[in-house]
Amino acid sequence: MIFFSKYLRHHITILDFIYRKCAVASNATIFCFMFNLRARLKRRDVRFYFNKKENIYIAKSKNYKRYFFEKYQNYNCYIAGIEKRGISLGEAYFLLKIKFRDNDTVIDCGANTGDLKIYFDEKKLKINYIGIEPSPKEYFCLSKNITPSKAINIGLWNVTSNLTLYVSSFNADSSFFEPKAYSHKVTIPAKRLDSFNFQHIRLLKIEAEGAEIEALIGSENLLARIDYISADLGFERGVLEESTLVPVTNFLLKHNFELIDFSSPRICALYKRIGVSLN
Repeated sequence: MIFFSKYLRHHITILDFIYRKCAVASNATIFCFMFNLRARLKRRDVRFYFNKKENIYIAKSKNYKRYFFEKYQNYNCYIAGIEKRGISLGEAYFLLKIKFRDNDTVIDCGANTGDLKIYFDEKKLKINYIGIEPSPKEYFCLSKNITPSKAINIGLWNVTSNLTLYVSSFNADSSFFEPKAYSHKVTIPAKRLDSFNFQHIRLLKIEAEGAEIEALIGSENLLARIDYISADLGFERGVLEESTLVPVTNFLLKHNFELIDFSSPRICALYKRIGVSLN
């Protein structure tokens, strides 16, 4: 019986993979139909629609509306539901370990389309959310998804400059370091985070696709005003696909932060400034 159960789950997984690949390879109408059929079968309230006028997809549930362009990335993100997407991101970045209060400032570096904000909406927290996203298409969706919160279309770096962004929206992997695969390149403005006049930041979340250490160096003069830093430090730096766990951890340890949680195989880490209360 155990063998049969494992056999059945294995083949269901394969069929689901094939179904997803076929959906993503289809035109907009069929893609939405196939996603919605699976969502109905799974009893999820999320549905996909395509706005021909703006050439953009919309994910809708009872409480949310999300704009996106990339079919593969967002099929995977929303198939379990929009609410679940936000909660799972919050869990991945250890947000349950942080006590947030209304009006806390949260900086989302590498915000993509702003799904992290769903976590705070689900928790009924009226935070001051600021999403920073360098990729133009993702920024367009971000600005629509998080209104009236603030969206900023720049990259975070260790100097103010214009940088080449290697755009890889398929898996949300756009980076300032050339990856193994990307669709095209664009030049975008980049700034130091400490060039902004933030007085206090409860959380700085960073997912910079390999540029985490540069973003943190550019935040150096703000670190004394940041309580928590949660970062995705996976193997995404350049063609060698290096992790930034070691340089980021060493940098933050030297700047009065301590590592308080860590996850694998998705390498995420949560740091707290020494002296900041957990309550």
